[in-house]
Amino acid sequence: MTLSQDSAPDTSVIAGLYREAVRKGQPLWFRVASGSMHPLLRIGEQVYIEPATAMQLQIGEIAAFETGAGLVIHRIVQRYQENADIQFIEMSDVHLRAGRVKSGAVIGRVVAIRQGNTRIDLQRLIAQKCGRVTARARFRLYTMRFKNTLAQVIIRKCARLVARLGSWCTRRFCASSQPNSPTNPVM
Repeated sequence: MTLSQDSAPDTSVIAGLYREAVRKGQPLWFRVASGSMHPLLRIGEQVYIEPATAMQLQIGEIAAFETGAGLVIHRIVQRYQENADIQFIEMSDVHLRAGRVKSGAVIGRVVAIRQGNTRIDLQRLIAQKCGRVTARARFRLYTMRFKNTLAQVIIRKCARLVARLGSWCTRRFCASSQPNSPTNPVM
């Protein structure tokens, strides 16, 4: 999921400054611009990204990392050591495709979601457990290989169902209402 930034040069520079601020230790709110983490993260919602290193990330967390396309937030589904470097396998909650992320690309983790007066705390124990279960189940389904087209369709549907159930539990049990308060500008 890419986070909102227009193609205008000024916006690109500002987006770069926001990413650098997170890298330097400043947590910030960003606006979700893609549906790749739906239904947990919806287009137009805001996500609070706190700085984190690769060493701090756990399986199931939603990491923010830099790519050629800009800032992307996807779920960490696998973590492994390659030589002295930590590497991750990330997946969106929509597609059953995985990608590799090097530790140097990581800038933080999503710790909260906000839509209007509702805030969802992803640091609550139930959200962390739902994230881990979602990550492990989806990665296991991703690694299953069948030549049968029907089996492939069933695996994709099961992976999508896992993401929906994890999202429902997180949104249902980790949401709270908060009065409007001044916040950082969002991107």
